[in-house]
Amino acid sequence: MCKRSFEWLSEHPDVVISHVVPESEAIIACLRVAKDYRFLIQPACGVSFAALYGDSITELQNKEKLPEDLDNIVVIVCGGSLINADNIMELKTKLVKMLTK
Repeated sequence: MCKRSFEWLSEHPDVVISHVVPESEAIIACLRVAKDYRFLIQPACGVSFAALYGDSITELQNKEKLPEDLDNIVVIVCGGSLINADNIMELKTKLVKMLTK
């Protein structure tokens, strides 16, 4: 699967937009997904939700990397097999430490 994903990216470089979000936003997104959807995800997946919950979409639209008239945004949720309630609480503790520095 990863090999084919890389091949697809090589074939369609204009479709993929790289955008970095802070780790704290990824953790916040994981916590929100757990609360909003009762679904546990790892921070690697949380970055996609961080883009939706935060200002990333608007920011990318302002930079003309995304069209203004987006009707739907699809997030493929994966990466929850190594997460549990204890991990989520550890992430929350880590987030508090990050935000209080």
